[in-house]
Amino acid sequence: MNNNTKKINVASDIIFDKFTFLFALLGTILANGEIIFNKIAWHDETMLVYSGWKIPLEHGRWLNFLFIKFLENFAGAESLSVPNGIIVGLCIGAMSCMIFYLFGIYNKYIRAALIFVFISIPVVAANFGYMSWSGMNFIGLLLCVVSLFIIARTLDKSCTGKKMLIGFLAASVIAGCAVGQYQCFVTFYITLLLTYLIKLCIDRDMKGKSFAAIFIYFILSVAAALVFYLIVLKIFLAANHAELSDYAGISSYGKGSVADYLARIQFSYLGFVQPSATEYATMFPFHWNGWHIILLILIAAISIYYFVQILRRKKVGKFIQLLICLAVFPLAINLNFVLYGSGLEKDYHFVHALHMYQMIMLFVLPFLFLCNADMKSQMESDKKKVQYFFKTMLIAMTAFTFIMGGLYVRYDNFCYMESEVRQEKAIAYFTTLRARVESVEGYDPSMTVYFMNQIHKENNVDEVTANYDYPATFPFDFMIINSNYWYEYMDLWTGWRPPMGDESVYVNDPREQVMPAYPADGSIQILDGNVVVKFN
Repeated sequence: MNNNTKKINVASDIIFDKFTFLFALLGTILANGEIIFNKIAWHDETMLVYSGWKIPLEHGRWLNFLFIKFLENFAGAESLSVPNGIIVGLCIGAMSCMIFYLFGIYNKYIRAALIFVFISIPVVAANFGYMSWSGMNFIGLLLCVVSLFIIARTLDKSCTGKKMLIGFLAASVIAGCAVGQYQCFVTFYITLLLTYLIKLCIDRDMKGKSFAAIFIYFILSVAAALVFYLIVLKIFLAANHAELSDYAGISSYGKGSVADYLARIQFSYLGFVQPSATEYATMFPFHWNGWHIILLILIAAISIYYFVQILRRKKVGKFIQLLICLAVFPLAINLNFVLYGSGLEKDYHFVHALHMYQMIMLFVLPFLFLCNADMKSQMESDKKKVQYFFKTMLIAMTAFTFIMGGLYVRYDNFCYMESEVRQEKAIAYFTTLRARVESVEGYDPSMTVYFMNQIHKENNVDEVTANYDYPATFPFDFMIINSNYWYEYMDLWTGWRPPMGDESVYVNDPREQVMPAYPADGSIQILDGNVVVKFN
């Protein structure tokens, strides 16, 4: 069966498809419109308003630095939610066109189902939670797909010698730039390359040496991208007299023990089969694990049936090659867990949805077999059975993908709704706090205010909205009033920015220790001409 689920026409050879591009662009805006067209402030949003565009070189993100410099000169330091939403839609549209072309997916129903996931998988919501960075991050993801597209062209039979070298170098530079936007994008690039290798294994009857050569070629392309990234990073650090910080362990990558890395790899494979709602980037949050299992069952059924068929046709080499690729696939999907920490160390608060857009390839993978597998059989009766199986699985997989897209859209908009509720509650909380402080007898606006236990405020601002799950996607899963930039948030939304003192001044003061916690009476007092507010 050579794509017998669709009718290939001339348009199938065209990279840019209007339906794909426009559906992705408009779908992104419509599905995420609640946050694109409404200003919802989170930690990074507030930070950028007050601190300006912080130079991200200490985080190793030099392309991000270039984007920021550009925006400083042309757009200022404001969060441009609508332009960023449009940029994200444009990037997803361009990525979709190239992905469908590279992986031989031409059927419009399948494309629509996959786009539904591409525009709504919680990675997109997480990026819109960091609205100021969302457009730049998706440009980085787009660069990964562009790099894969160039690599794929270098593997054409007509591309040899000098052209192949130029293509390899160009792809490495582009992928290196993507890593320069956000280091975690290297895992998206690796997953793309591995998935394309699966496509090559399906399309070609490669000998072992050819398979090994392409495998090594892909490894070298990743290595070259990382080398380019590091060289440019060194140049930018030196030029700006900056050093890498230890944020997310950036300055200590690769320093773990062998046992530690083995534990990380083990956790990545276990997490692929049974993801945790709190440590697996929440692609399948809470009770959604059942949907994840259904997806794995569909993928297993399709791939196993395909394996049986190629073994019956005595294509052992193809079987071994695909088996190797599929064995590595879970590790590629979860490679960030290997890079950032182990399950034993519980470092996964840095591995959240922003890092996991490669999960879209988990939905693309089964369609590789369904749309590209050549299942011709020597027996006509066998051929009909095989075609019937693949047609049935195609319908099931397409329907499942549509369902997941709908669930993702609902979940994303729940996160947006919850964030709006939290924002209003936080504004009310700080407005009340200001009124309480200003009503204390003897208060003067020039007084220094000491907020004790300021990031441990006990309150009901972040209670779960009735009849809904608690949002599990970062940053929608953490409290506004207890974020590191709560003080700036308070000023931004209530106009109150009193002189704030270091809470260590009163931390051991007997008078402060007997004070009740806010909002109880007596939780705000004037001590030594200063205002002391005790939380928790």
